[in-house]
Formats: sequence, structure tokens, C-alpha cells
Amino acid sequence: MDSYREQLQEERKELKTRFIKLVEYINSAEFYRLSDNHKQLLRNQKKVMEEYLSILNLRMFENIDSFTITDLKLDPLKFERC
Repeated sequence: MDSYREQLQEERKELKTRFIKLVEYINSAEFYRLSDNHKQLLRNQKKVMEEYLSILNLRMFENIDSFTITDLKLDPLKFERC
């Protein structure tokens, strides 16, 4: 495996770990004690991280030209192909 693909996989693995932790936190009782503004910021962060995961998933394909922007709607946590 080339270093480019390895770097992508490592980046995706680290982001996925942080994403899962954020989702767990958002689903915790502690999250609901935060201010509305802080809760919204964390929800926004979750959305951006999810989009980032989707983009990394697409980059891991050899032939990215066969994909369209609508493919970014795929579930980034279940998307495993490489």
C-alpha cells in the first residue's frame, strides 16, 4: 500500500474516533447542561466532521472521477471500501 493511501486511512481512523466520541457526548446527559449556543456549536462541529469523513472516504477510491457530489451523502461511518 502506498504512503498516500496509508496517510488517508490513518487520517480517517483518527477523525472517525473523534467523531464517535463527539456523538457519544452529544447523546449524553452532560451535553444537555450546556448553553444552547454551545450545544449548537457542537452540533455544527459534528456536521462538519461528518462531511469531512465522507470526503476522506471518497478520496480513498482510486477512480474518484466516477463519483458525484451526491455521493457525499453516504453514511461516513459505514462507508468502508479500500
